[in-house]
Amino acid sequence: MTEEENKEIKIELEEIEQTEEAGKIGEVCYADTGPPSSVITLKIQHRPDDLRLGQPLVIETEKYLYYTLIMRLHHATNELAEKFANTPFTNLLPPAQVEGVRGSEFYGLADLSCLRILPNKTQKELEYQELMRGFDTIPPIFSKGREVTKDEINLIYKKSEFSDAFGTLRGFEYEVPIDFKSLVEKPYGLFGRTGIGKSILNKILCLFILKHQVSQLLLFDMQGEYGLVSRADGTKGLAHYFFEKIQIYRLSEIDQKDKTADGAEHFFIYKDTINSGDIIASAQSLNEPSINTLIQIE
Repeated sequence: MTEEENKEIKIELEEIEQTEEAGKIGEVCYADTGPPSSVITLKIQHRPDDLRLGQPLVIETEKYLYYTLIMRLHHATNELAEKFANTPFTNLLPPAQVEGVRGSEFYGLADLSCLRILPNKTQKELEYQELMRGFDTIPPIFSKGREVTKDEINLIYKKSEFSDAFGTLRGFEYEVPIDFKSLVEKPYGLFGRTGIGKSILNKILCLFILKHQVSQLLLFDMQGEYGLVSRADGTKGLAHYFFEKIQIYRLSEIDQKDKTADGAEHFFIYKDTINSGDIIASAQSLNEPSINTLIQIE
């Protein structure tokens, strides 16, 4: 390649300008439906600390709207950043101004969890079944990620006679309703590290289920948190709000004072009502000879 041709290429690259779209957060650079895990990765256009975990975003394509929540924020591995860190150069040149042919060399990434895929149509054009689609395809590379609109939130989180507001979305002050009739018809769980409030959250869920009368509840309360008053923090339990609907049983002996306070009764099982099938079903650690012995005794 001659020197003149090389100059022409450099001039063409310098004339390329990136136009910023209003509300744009970034562009898709990776997507995977799983297994083992499903994720859409967004290259963040500006500062990553403008975003928060749990914040709702929409990936918009010509065909679909991917409704997502931010589940992880991180920086890409960058050898140049490792070389610049702890040197005087970091104060001389802000990372946002370090530009290359591919844009800024220093950028943040957002891993998104896709909850719903909607056709890119108006609300009147949508059919009900189209609202039920899960994460079964991926957006094209460079698809735009943007903030969710209030109309899209209202479309996704529809209210029913069995729904109540359960909280707000980060970055979007909108009370999210949960349909508790639909909730109890599906298996679900609450997971998290110790001390983040799983018991309190589950207690609130149970209260709404009792309020709407959509299911019966059987709770094995190992820490005494769901009765009249929680032994752990003194907060009100289920029996405080629905005393007539709650029956409490305890394995330990009950004195008259406790029985008067929460109406608890002593729970026991007569030996004559236990058969080998009950024991086998709950004792998966038994070996085969032990199981055969139980059957022979019966």
